[in-house]
Amino acid sequence: MTGAHVARRRTIATLALLAAVVALALVWSVVREQRAVRGVTGWVSPIRRDRLRAIYEAGTARGNLPGVFTVVGDSISADARFLQPIGRSDYDLGEYGALQAAIDAFWQPNGRGEPPFAARSWAVAVGWTTADVLDPAWGVFGVCGADESPLACEYRTARPSVALIMLGTNDLAAGRPVESYRANLQRILDLSLEMGVIPVLSTIPPQPVSAERDARVSDFNAVVRELAAEYAIPLWDYWRALQDLPERGISPDGVHPNGPPDGRAAVFDDEHLAYGYTVRNLGALDALETVRRALG
Repeated sequence: MTGAHVARRRTIATLALLAAVVALALVWSVVREQRAVRGVTGWVSPIRRDRLRAIYEAGTARGNLPGVFTVVGDSISADARFLQPIGRSDYDLGEYGALQAAIDAFWQPNGRGEPPFAARSWAVAVGWTTADVLDPAWGVFGVCGADESPLACEYRTARPSVALIMLGTNDLAAGRPVESYRANLQRILDLSLEMGVIPVLSTIPPQPVSAERDARVSDFNAVVRELAAEYAIPLWDYWRALQDLPERGISPDGVHPNGPPDGRAAVFDDEHLAYGYTVRNLGALDALETVRRALG
């Protein structure tokens, strides 16, 4: 074999090696971009995908807006560290870059002209239980009808296609029986479906404020998981996502999630993901992305 042939073969081998390295780098880039989010919705089966599409189509037929979501909850959802940093573009997806698709898809103004990531939901208030969001007495004066619950009012005025729902922390704190919690959650889900809104149901976080309350969280979250399965809707297991965090992601009050000292709760690196609100923002985006993919 001549020297020219040897050189040519070495050149081809080198180019093949370089191509393999580039391909491996691209694969690794995609893997990093699509890094899994623990404790959230994940893959949606074909049967559930059809279910979500049917809800979505029924909602858009009655005027609900594609690309709009809302939030249903209590003080944990009312906190300015939840979603609002994303609304003002103070976020860094880091290894979760694939979730930019969810931000882009759900950036449309709601029925009141507000951007969903920064909107104030009429179905969120400090101290609320599952009963409160269904009680017309808590409706916003001048906005909600006299016999309209805050939940129905929010759905009517914001016209969302998706609702991120987490309630139960205050039901538990008030000593409400788990049976009443189940009944109220069913009413919330039934109204969501009636109004064509896809409900994403979240477990509640730990309550280490007392051993008795923390133990009861499991009973309440069992209801959440059961109803998500029964209604064939996405489950966002926020409780599970917090378990390996320092202090389980809960602030010294033993009830509310904690946040990073620099206040940047939408920076998704290891340092910031050691805190409960950062994990909640990441989970919210993953839940929205799961729904987006199912509807796509």
